[in-house]
Amino acid sequence: MRHMQAFVVSLVACGVVGMIAPGRAHAQAVADPASDAKMWVGGHLGLSPIGSIKADAEGMSTSTDPATAFELGARFEYQVSPRVSIGLAPTILFGVKGKDENDSASQLDLPLRVTVGGEVAPKIRIYGFAGPGYSILFPPSRGTGDTQHPSGFMIGFGGGVGYRIAPKLTLAGELGYQFRFLSQTEDVFGQSIDVSAQDNFLTFSVAATAGF
Repeated sequence: MRHMQAFVVSLVACGVVGMIAPGRAHAQAVADPASDAKMWVGGHLGLSPIGSIKADAEGMSTSTDPATAFELGARFEYQVSPRVSIGLAPTILFGVKGKDENDSASQLDLPLRVTVGGEVAPKIRIYGFAGPGYSILFPPSRGTGDTQHPSGFMIGFGGGVGYRIAPKLTLAGELGYQFRFLSQTEDVFGQSIDVSAQDNFLTFSVAATAGF
């Protein structure tokens, strides 16, 4: 719990710095102006080495540590103002499984993405982000043809540092945490059972976006 509290505090601090520091760096930034592009498109690669997997059915709960997962995602962002952007960040997560399991699942995240931040030095931007959305899990095939796909609400939080290598091209490193709340109804011997699950991951990612 202390580690989670420290992580949340770090994200809040990151967002605050991203909002305050741009004003102090304005004089330096004038000599190297950023692009006035409104639409930014790109993608990211992510590694998720830490997290938790939980399931609950009929009052019985299980929890396990996950194996390291990998993700591949796209970015579509619109720059509403110099400090705020909104968009979509569809992502596919691979290798979702417990540490001791052989078969892995994949997962599709469909979050909105809101970022707030600004330049703290010429070409360097610090920002925080939030991503509420919808998530769908694709479990390993059971071989019976009746595999279901638990789905539900998800939300992610995090922060990042971007470096503008050209007026319309940016590279960024990010650290975020995603919470996914999934559910489905299974038929067991003619009886419907509601099953809920969570798979949460801490993710390190590298992103590239281009402005248009």
